[in-house]
Order: sequence, then structure tokens, then C-alpha cells
Amino acid sequence: MSQLADLLKRFYKQSSYRSVAALARSAQSHTAISESYIKQLMRGIRERPAHDKVIAIANALDLSREDTNALLKASGLPPLPATDFEEVTPQIQRMLDALVQLRQTPGVPADTFEMIADGFVNMVNGVRMAFGGEATGSVSRVVESGVVLRTLPAASLTPEEGMLDDLLGDLLSRSDDDPVTDLFAALEQAAEAERWETKRRITEALPRLVQMQTEATFRIASVLRDDYHPDYRADIRRRVVEAVPALYHYRPETSLMLLALREHDEVYVGMAILEALHTMEENGVITADIVREYSSGLQFDEPLHTEVIAFLNELLDMVRNKPKAALDRMISRRDDPERLIKIVIQRTAPRLLPQFPSDVLDLMVFFLRWNDDGFPVEHQNIRRPVSRALPEIIDLLPDAPEAVREQVARILHYLAQDPDIHVRRAFGDALDRLAVADADLAVEMMDMLIQDQDPYVRQRTWHALLQLSDRNPDKAEAYYMKLLTLAA
Repeated sequence: MSQLADLLKRFYKQSSYRSVAALARSAQSHTAISESYIKQLMRGIRERPAHDKVIAIANALDLSREDTNALLKASGLPPLPATDFEEVTPQIQRMLDALVQLRQTPGVPADTFEMIADGFVNMVNGVRMAFGGEATGSVSRVVESGVVLRTLPAASLTPEEGMLDDLLGDLLSRSDDDPVTDLFAALEQAAEAERWETKRRITEALPRLVQMQTEATFRIASVLRDDYHPDYRADIRRRVVEAVPALYHYRPETSLMLLALREHDEVYVGMAILEALHTMEENGVITADIVREYSSGLQFDEPLHTEVIAFLNELLDMVRNKPKAALDRMISRRDDPERLIKIVIQRTAPRLLPQFPSDVLDLMVFFLRWNDDGFPVEHQNIRRPVSRALPEIIDLLPDAPEAVREQVARILHYLAQDPDIHVRRAFGDALDRLAVADADLAVEMMDMLIQDQDPYVRQRTWHALLQLSDRNPDKAEAYYMKLLTLAA
């Protein structure tokens, strides 16, 4: 057993925690870390943990500075930076802890951290001047200690890298002969955890996961179908429903059960249910009777929500049987004062892209427009359906007339600069597809997204650029030069 494992088990036994799961939940408030990661450390399977993981565990265990340094030393990591003052008060320690956590927060650039550190210094200097002399407390000496501020270890992993590190560590530490089973076990655990972004990615992967392990995928889908987040509410539920048409082929009856309206389902879930039913009927896998059966169950307490569902049902029928009339109906109601009506239009319009590309793209541009103050006119929930339709929009590019290409480029510019992070993340997910369809336009969009404040968007942008360069090695240098030129 390693020294790190012995120390960690001793500190854990001395703590008030009754399970490693509880310890992991507490540590997750500091950084991305899983229960299995901590268990591997305790068993000696992992001996070189990342710095942010050790600090997160130490904070969760409420370890002293001395014990924290003992953990860091056993991990082969440098100790906490020394201070040039004798007394460390609780207030000073909290400030140092906050700085350490900020320094280790994935996605926070070094220059941003330096700016905040300088802000502390300026604040203290202002207090000194206001009182006409030198600051008397230890806090000023701590803040002004360049050694303390600038030697705080930086984050070693981005959020996605941390998640993958945990996942790969789980796979490597298990002795089973079936790594796919281990992969799904880790995904099931993640589906029950608190990280919304991880669960969002899992729901998006359901159509692919079901091809690998059907039973495990449906177990994951069942867990996520009942997910409810205090901030994102029923968002994950909606995404599971949207995956049902792809899941239906593998377990028809189980898939239909996912479409039954449940307690706490919101109107957006109802929209997704109706859309999934119409998609499966259009694909010929279910009958109109099944559509009516499940549609009849979409009853909500608010009359407006019932009206919206009826309008969506009407539009979906018209798209199949009277597509031109459906388009005219959408255009006639694009200025409707009710936001949910506009959302219904935006969610339905992509179905008409193959028949009326120019008209539908014009409709999308209308809903993405900005006002004179430089902000989108419409609510983010109206703009998000356009980002979800990016695959269909991008598929128009090959052999499209110049007018359509210009419309697509305009939409992409809007989405790349959208203030809503989920719009930009959806764009990041579609960059690989755009790079295949139009490399030059992809590089133009990468110029904006590669500077995005969100680490997920930046990481996906770099990934798409590398993929683009790998596919076209003879043009790789030109891509990078163009990107640098655009940035300049």
C-alpha cells in the first residue's frame, strides 16, 4: 500500500464522513472528481493524482495546512506556498483558499487570475491611503506577497479532461475483461451524479451508445428520463425524449414508455414527445393510432401550454401533408407576442429545409436578428432551436447556390457570437461537420469560437481545427495562417 493511500485512509477514518460517496460529493464543490477516483487513491491504484484533486479532497476533509502538505508530498506534488507572516487567521486562510481554488479553476486564464490578484493589492493600497498610513493587518502582507499569489499551482486539467481522466482511470483500474461494460458502468454512475453538462453529453450520445450496449443504454436513459435540476429543470428529460426515435428500433415498447408524460414534465418535454411521435410515424415505425394515443395524454394545467401543444400538432401534420401551407402559417405568426408560439415555429421549421431552404433560412435569420444596442431581439429559447438544427443547415452547403450559402454564413455568424453559452456549445459540436462541408467557412467561424470565454467551446474548436488539418495536411499551414491573420 502506498504512503498516499495510507494517509488518505487515515484522514478519511478520522473525518465525519460515513461513505466515500459523501466525501466525493463534498470534494466536487471544489473540482470535478468522482467517488471511484477517490477509492482508487485509497487502494493505491492511483499514485500520482492531479494537484486540484488532492486540494479538493483536503478541503473536503477539512485538513490542516500540515496534513494537506503531507498529502501533497505523498502525491509527489509541491507543498502549499510558504507565507511571510507568522499568524494565519481564519479570515486570511479563507482568502488563501479562495485564491487557490480560483487558480485551479479550469478555464480561468493566468492573466485573469493576475488581474484579480492585482485587484486585491489595489484594494488594500486604497485602504492604506484612506487611513493615511500603512495597513496594519496581516491581510495586506498576504495579498502583496507576489510569491504567494504567483506560485499557486494552476489547474492541471480542463473540466472535460478531468472527466475523461476519471473515466479512463476507472477503465484501467478494473480487472474485468470487458472494457465496454466498464465504460457503461462509469456512464451509469455519471448519469446519477450532479454534473449537468456531463449528463447533457450522455443524452446526446444515446443514439450511438445504444448500438454498443442496448440494455445498459436503456438503463441510463431511464435514469435520465426522471432527472430534474433546480436550474435547468426538465432539460435532460427533454433531451432523452428527443433521442427516442433513434432508440425505438432496439426496444420499441421500452422506448414508447419514455414518451409517456410524467410528473414534473414541462411543456418543452411535451413538445419533444409530440415531435418524436411524428418523426417515428413519418419513418413508418409507428401508426397514426399510436401517435393519437400518446398525444392525447399531453395535457397541462396551464391552458396556454395545451394551446401550444395543439398548435405544434397542427404544424407537424401540415408539414407532412401541406408543406407550403405550413411554411405560410409559420411566417404569418412569426411576430406572435407569445414566446412559446415562436419556439414552436423554430422547432418545426427545420423539417422544411429540404423543400424550401431559402424561405426557412430567412425565417431563422429573422429570429436570430440583433437590435441596435447589439443584443439579440428574441429570447434564448427561441434562438436555441436554430443551433440544434445546425446539422441540417450545414448539409445545405455542398452545391448550394450562392444566395443560400450567404444565408447560412449569416446564421453561423449570429450563432458564433450568441450570448447564450448553450447556443455556442451546440455550434462547437457541429464544427467538425462544418469543416467537412466548407473548410474555409469553418476556419472563419473558428476565429470567433477559439477565443470564446467558455472552455468547452474553445476545446471543441481546437479539436475541429486539428481534425481539419489532419484531413487536409497539405492545407494545414494555410488554415493556421488564415486563423492567425483573422485574429490579428
